[in-house]
Amino acid sequence: MQFTVDLHTHTLASGHAYSTLQENVRHASEIGMKLVAITDHGVTVQGAPNILYFHNLKVIPRVMYGVEVLRGVEANIIDYDGRLDIEKKWLQKLDVVIASYHDICIVPSTKQEHTKGLLAVMDNDDVDIIGHSGNPKYEIDIEQFVAKAKQKNKLIEINNSSLYTARKGSESNCLAIAKEAARQGARIIMGSDAHISFDVGNLTKAYELVQKAEIPDELIMNTPQKIKAYLFEKGKALDLKITE
Repeated sequence: MQFTVDLHTHTLASGHAYSTLQENVRHASEIGMKLVAITDHGVTVQGAPNILYFHNLKVIPRVMYGVEVLRGVEANIIDYDGRLDIEKKWLQKLDVVIASYHDICIVPSTKQEHTKGLLAVMDNDDVDIIGHSGNPKYEIDIEQFVAKAKQKNKLIEINNSSLYTARKGSESNCLAIAKEAARQGARIIMGSDAHISFDVGNLTKAYELVQKAEIPDELIMNTPQKIKAYLFEKGKALDLKITE
């Protein structure tokens, strides 16, 4: 199967990434990607954009360089009750919402607390994807996490960046999460977490891990048709065409 979707990319607006939105999408086009999401960091990350940036994502064309573009955010989980740093009224204007732990936004605690926070954030209907849940700084109960993701129709991200440049020590956790997703039949999404244009669409390490975990293709959401169907069910991005 050809995987032509990357829903986790950052631009200069995140404050610690190095390419523009157009550079990201142009590179995606050059390597044959069909659909990408712009998911800059939520407002509590130092250097992140203010809330009006996310409100104004509506000006971005739906298609650039032949690539369909989704407007999104990587929102930060800021407490262990699952609260995010972007208010609901803004989240509802976006196509894709990733929710993630970052240690500059929430101090790591206990396995019980980390698990509680992820279970709580999955009760938020606006959240679509749980980002880089294999981060060893935030140990979780994997079985509970995967079960809740399946129950609440959330996508579990297998984060390519976690496997070679960021969040060192994530691989064993990511593999355990992927294997549990395969066992329970929970859906996953591979994401580059690109912070420079050349990494957009780079899912190599994530796919190697997905293969190792023996996740069947039907649970992998990295095709335009699957993602559009998923978003349409949630009433999002309804102006996109369902056909690839």
